[in-house]
Amino acid sequence: MGTGAKLNGKHTETDYGLKLLSIEIGIPETLSEREQLSGRNIYVNTGNKGVFKQRPITLTFDRMGDYEDWLECISLISADVAGQEVKLELDSQPGYYYYGVAAVSTTKENNVVTSFVISMTADPLKYADPISTTLEDASSRVLDVFGDYETPCIIELVPSGAITRYTIKGAARNPITGEEEDIAIKNLSAGKKVIIDGEACTVTENGANKYADTEMWEFPTLLPGENALTFTSSSVPCDVTIKYKPRYI
Repeated sequence: MGTGAKLNGKHTETDYGLKLLSIEIGIPETLSEREQLSGRNIYVNTGNKGVFKQRPITLTFDRMGDYEDWLECISLISADVAGQEVKLELDSQPGYYYYGVAAVSTTKENNVVTSFVISMTADPLKYADPISTTLEDASSRVLDVFGDYETPCIIELVPSGAITRYTIKGAARNPITGEEEDIAIKNLSAGKKVIIDGEACTVTENGANKYADTEMWEFPTLLPGENALTFTSSSVPCDVTIKYKPRYI
């Protein structure tokens, strides 16, 4: 086990003086359900297959110090962590992290040792460090995506000239059937960056809303493994940058 963890960049040992005793990482409960067809020995999945509830995480620590030290530590940790959206990075698993809301509890039974528990209600999926790939004058690319679960991505376009219509294939799909769907952007201007953000669910051009010039049903996502992407312009090409965070169950 590593020496501790980072919570929004602050380390539990070096910043708070906490010694890690144990980690509990729960398995998120699936929302899938199986129901029997009336009068038949057949069961079907009627729930949300592949959709999960939140993941419980508990970190248990102790800390040496007297009662005054304990009270100071409570104030410090509570101000930074309690009730906050937290990015949790474990020393034992560098490059991966969890997001969630944290809570803090603590007990002190004597003037020497203090017990601290930091618990989180986290997103069901674990994330890895972001990956960015830039394609100059892009026309097509097979992108090998890390992770084991579909992940939203951010697509940035920088046109080399004016473009009436620009189409992206392979980066969006029907959530029910899984069939690929096109993403089309109209009226692009030379040098003005267009960002199709599958995480924030926005489309902007140089920071201004450009959703009205977008034709799509779903924001872009990538699947684990090979993703065949094609980029078609009505005139000149774009430089394309694709960013994503690998996700793991």
